Amino acid sequence: MHLVIRSRLSLILFVFFLSMSPSALFASSHVEKKMSYQFEPATNGSRQTMIVTLTFSGNATGKDRLVLPSEWGGQQNLYENIVNLVPVSSQTTIDETPLPFVKQISYPPNQEVTIRYELAPDRIMQVLPGRSYYRPIVQPEYFHLIGDTFLIHPQWDLKTKFKATLRWENLPAAWSLANSFGANQTKQTLKLTLYELKFAIYVGGDFRLTKKILKGKTVYVAIRDQWAFSDAELSDMVAGTVLAEREFWNDHRDPYFLVTLISSGQNEGHYAGTSFINSFALFLTSKSGINAPLKHLVAHEFFHNWNGGKLVRQAPEELVFWFSEGFTEYFARLLNVRSGVISLNEYVAGLNRVLYDYHTSAVKEMSNQEIMGQFWNNPSVSHLPYFKGELLALNWDAAIRQRPGGHNLAQAMLSLYRRDKSALISTQSLANHFQKYLAGSVQDEIERYIDEGEQIVPLANHLGACITLGYHDVGKNRQIPQYEIDQTKAVQNPSACLEYFQ
Repeated sequence: MHLVIRSRLSLILFVFFLSMSPSALFASSHVEKKMSYQFEPATNGSRQTMIVTLTFSGNATGKDRLVLPSEWGGQQNLYENIVNLVPVSSQTTIDETPLPFVKQISYPPNQEVTIRYELAPDRIMQVLPGRSYYRPIVQPEYFHLIGDTFLIHPQWDLKTKFKATLRWENLPAAWSLANSFGANQTKQTLKLTLYELKFAIYVGGDFRLTKKILKGKTVYVAIRDQWAFSDAELSDMVAGTVLAEREFWNDHRDPYFLVTLISSGQNEGHYAGTSFINSFALFLTSKSGINAPLKHLVAHEFFHNWNGGKLVRQAPEELVFWFSEGFTEYFARLLNVRSGVISLNEYVAGLNRVLYDYHTSAVKEMSNQEIMGQFWNNPSVSHLPYFKGELLALNWDAAIRQRPGGHNLAQAMLSLYRRDKSALISTQSLANHFQKYLAGSVQDEIERYIDEGEQIVPLANHLGACITLGYHDVGKNRQIPQYEIDQTKAVQNPSACLEYFQ
């Protein structure tokens, strides 16, 4: 999963922008802005906390709005984790606004402004519904923080770069430290946008760091807790996935990447992940092994480095989750079987699970607008864009292959990546692009299957020489599509069975 600032929050903040004068917004635009954070572990009674000191460049009006964490990944009221917010710089005041996650700050014009606050998370990891592991975690042994859930910042433009300094003070000597921008660096000076600062992962403590160099580029894996696999086994699997996907995109430019792993605190069998700038986070249960579901999760999250990362989504992003999540599901599964990370049997088993879950879902015919409204609070609904997008991708690949020219969906995807990088991914831009490869009306298909929620039925027998499509009885006079492998062919000529996926 790859998340950005939620649309409701963005709309509210837009109203606040309109209430500000042009001079407040643009008076200092010609001067490079600076922002620095200092982080220090602390205690507040029995609670482990983090003291955060923020310093930033003030503007010519002497007024700014401070934005506190609000909601992210379905987690609400994150500002309640912020206590003891006080001004530190001289002649600086902080006042309330009608919104609990927005404060008004006043200071002498063009002054460097400093505030301090305490991050005091409201709960420890435990079995809770939803994605509670997205909330800030600060414990005596470690911290695990997502920028959007714990950083206060002035209301600056999200996409304008500034000089950012991050300092970590008084950490225990044995602690490891890693974030989306580097590892084991207690001071970092970076050129960032506010979006990048917020859309990042920050961890420290008793994490065990492994390091791989892939074609001169560094990949770290930060692991804590004990698992059914070794650190080296996970690191090797991650490295293989990273290399295979970079080869697919022909993109080895990123100098650094980080993967983090902590316990999800959920019931056994729970797998989750979410991607950030130059990184993604994994959340597993203690008995999780390096099996097909975990390999798929890692491939999915790393694929977001492009689909949903370098291919930037429109807002509200939920309306294109069918592409950013669903097509990512398709390519994660495809690239894993292509590179030998999973077997053909595991590929078909995973795809059949998707077909079963989709065709037996009580909400499978929800419209895209309905999905957007319930995505963050209804697990049954949140799965739909993944299912729909993957099944649509399967059908589009089959349809493209049937046309003259010898193309497939992978080539269409690479062509999409090579186009103008500044163009946002929207339903219309996707329809326009894929129409170049498909005979029927792509816009009509998106409207039917995505916008209106019509059920998607897979095209028959298009997954190569050894896989056929049948229908299985699941009771109540219902049948669902399922793929089957001709095991005789698979044994006699395995390379022919895999030819489709190459």
